Amino acid sequence: MNETLCCDIYKEHFVKDDTHQEYLAVNTLLGPVSLSYMVESQDTGFICRIILRTNETVRQYSVTPVPEKSLFGKVKIPSIKEALKMCEVSGTGTTLDGSNLKAIYPQLKLSKDPLLVKAIANMDEKQLNNNYKFGVLLAKRGQKTEQEFFSNSGASGPFQRFLDVIATNIVLKGWKKYRAGLDVQSNIHGTNAYYTEWHGHEIMLHVANLIPYTENDVQQLERKRHIGNDIVVVVFEEEYNTIQSIDIFRSHQNREPSRPFPVLILSPSNSSPLLDIIVIVSPAGHDYHVRLLLKDSVPPFEPTIPATGAILKADETCRELFMYWRE
Repeated sequence: MNETLCCDIYKEHFVKDDTHQEYLAVNTLLGPVSLSYMVESQDTGFICRIILRTNETVRQYSVTPVPEKSLFGKVKIPSIKEALKMCEVSGTGTTLDGSNLKAIYPQLKLSKDPLLVKAIANMDEKQLNNNYKFGVLLAKRGQKTEQEFFSNSGASGPFQRFLDVIATNIVLKGWKKYRAGLDVQSNIHGTNAYYTEWHGHEIMLHVANLIPYTENDVQQLERKRHIGNDIVVVVFEEEYNTIQSIDIFRSHQNREPSRPFPVLILSPSNSSPLLDIIVIVSPAGHDYHVRLLLKDSVPPFEPTIPATGAILKADETCRELFMYWRE
């Protein structure tokens, strides 16, 4: 689930419930952690809601426990430990970094600070407005499937030049700014990434080719763990017209089905433009041709691009347009 929805859920459910609990911790991999927990009563039982926040992201988990009665006949309300265990059993108990959610429990400390709820709500808003993540995939000549795109390694000259136009190559180990869930201690997610700042916002690119390839993993889940949860996914085509429909993409994260991520497609512009798309970009000589690819249910958004696409100069103009699509 993306940060916008988590922020809305916190304001709608947690802030209004005086019985919800706030926990704080410092985790070796995730750094400072805030965890909000509440049990919501419904006609059919309970729903346990958990919102986990780190310096990089906000994620929401929910599980519906089987009603269980105490010795006195009252329905037992699950503790935070029990809720985390249920998340693990249901298969949802991992953080953005792949850590076991239950493993955080021993470090959690219940906070009684009455000002913490307001501080957390403000933090949600600040993080929501200032940090953004783009996914980037390479579609090599002859490739037609999402599985092939996620399995690529290395970068062609045109693809490398495009990355250099829209962002800056940074070394991850020891990185102090926004990291978008990428490991900055042990090179787990590669040695380098692409990052930029725009009008006070920090933006990290999750470039699939830079995240280590996992042998014997057909789906490349480690790459999908990041890119499937990004606001925008860019696909750079080595050969124009490789991708003709967004239906080949399936986000494996908690994004609403009614709000698929925009897919930007980059390919040589000396071919005729595509039609089936909402956000698309493609190289035109030293520049790029842009076209759009979205589900029919996605409403129009700015800046608009003609159905036949548009040519962008491979300079600050191109970067500016990409940054406008951060939301």
